[in-house]
Amino acid sequence: MGDLREHLKVLWKHSVHVSAIAYVIAKKHSNVNPDEAMLAGLLHDIGKFYIFTRSEKYPELFSDNEAMNNLLSQWHTGIGHAILEVWDFSEDIANTTNDHDDLERPHVGQPDVTDVVITANLCAYWDKLDDDFDWSAVTAAQRLKLDHDAIQDILKISSEEIQSIMKALGS
Repeated sequence: MGDLREHLKVLWKHSVHVSAIAYVIAKKHSNVNPDEAMLAGLLHDIGKFYIFTRSEKYPELFSDNEAMNNLLSQWHTGIGHAILEVWDFSEDIANTTNDHDDLERPHVGQPDVTDVVITANLCAYWDKLDDDFDWSAVTAAQRLKLDHDAIQDILKISSEEIQSIMKALGS
């Protein structure tokens, strides 16, 4: 588990960060239930956790970072969706695991929990995004009426709340 333990720590911290941001976005910028958004944010990468549990059976896939990243990228969303369906989570939360990486996700109507998690997931990478990242290309952010400046304000104004949630969730 050596190297994988570190991957799991990073994955958990990311999931908790997305969860906290999703809670704040839902509470302050949508009609989505903040608790549902927090749960969806926490579970959005559950497929990756499952894949990591298989590492002992398929060590060749986990000894090569490129192979591991390809495996995670290609399979985690579908696996996560299947897990949440089996666990009888709502269709909205299960769909979030499947669609959280789709920046151009088509959706008609009010912003939903998936829109919140897509936006929160990107926000969790804020320090890695270019300053000229085109938020207008993210349909979820458009539906939430959030652009670069609004997101920057959310993250700044809510930083203490986000940190408090993360601490409460063990990150």
